[in-house]
Amino acid sequence: MVISKSFEIYTRELLTYYQNKDFAKAQDLARIMIKKFPKNNLSWQIISFIYLEKGKIKEAYEALSKANKIDPKDFKVLNNLGSILFKLGLFDDAITTFKKVLKIKNDNFSAYINLGAVYQKKNDFKNAELNYLKAIKINPNSSIVYNNLANTLKDLNRLEDAEINYKKAIEIDPDYKKALDNLNMLLKEKKILNILHINKNEKKNTQRLLKNPFIKKRKVEQELVDILYKINSLELNKTEGGPLFGNGKTTNYQLFNNNNQILDAVKQDLIKIMKVAVNSEVYIAESFLNILREDSGSFPHTHIMPFDKNNNLIRKKFSLVYYVSVGDQKSSKPGIFKLENPIEEILPEDGTIIIIPADRIHSAVYNGKKDRLMIGINFYSLN
Repeated sequence: MVISKSFEIYTRELLTYYQNKDFAKAQDLARIMIKKFPKNNLSWQIISFIYLEKGKIKEAYEALSKANKIDPKDFKVLNNLGSILFKLGLFDDAITTFKKVLKIKNDNFSAYINLGAVYQKKNDFKNAELNYLKAIKINPNSSIVYNNLANTLKDLNRLEDAEINYKKAIEIDPDYKKALDNLNMLLKEKKILNILHINKNEKKNTQRLLKNPFIKKRKVEQELVDILYKINSLELNKTEGGPLFGNGKTTNYQLFNNNNQILDAVKQDLIKIMKVAVNSEVYIAESFLNILREDSGSFPHTHIMPFDKNNNLIRKKFSLVYYVSVGDQKSSKPGIFKLENPIEEILPEDGTIIIIPADRIHSAVYNGKKDRLMIGINFYSLN
């Protein structure tokens, strides 16, 4: 006598395979369950999660859409569907989906915080703030929502309010690195405003580069290369936002805060070059290291942030890249530094330094076999 497995037994096996990251077995079992239990949407959800783990966003969307058709009132599925639409850049569709969640469950914390994130991405900061505040009413002990609210308030140029909320996030979770980093950045930006003695009503400064782009060279010490590999960095696929993609690593924005004699010497040399480039004293806002590997690069981007726009700092801000190692120059995509407005292409060498206005769009694509090491700096002219 053959006794068929119950749905509960299948479910336990499926979740065990998925949690153990045995995705092949999980997917095979999910397909079996779809045939045996066509009115249950769990299998499609698991298949969607597996696709997300593999970076197959569109396939994940298709699988989760099938789960949604089986049970249109499953608000957890709708929340996940909205998150995928957000990843796909379909912001209006994501908003519509999260609002469907709230029609089913009007006190859903995740839907409010997700709506806040989408509105923030659309630069609709007022609606972002409104939804984050609604999320806080439901759960006043979430460090994430206070951090996100602080980001929105900062974009609204309400710096004091932003500081209060970053500190609230840290009070809830003292180890919350994002909030700690964001607070440090905010304090640094407030310091920039004090140094420049500037306010949002002041006229834009006309200071620009002596040449655009401004190009110099600095000999690279082998000791510098060795030190850079020892600095803590994060895999690009674990970062959020930003223009970088592919294989490689990047650091936080405080590279020169590392207590190292060689790095300090590099900093001083680069400051001298920056001063010449903009014909004034300078203030370094950010310094970082990128290590790019095969099939990596940066999408077209600028280094202008809402803070710069809000405080009329666009014409005072500049970006520098110092090529410590350019990697494999014989590859089909050797990492040409591409500039727009006007279009220019620069193939750097080891030791090349390029300085551009921070609002100039630039990008690069690299597929060489050797590592490509670059020190980046965003700085302000104090003139």
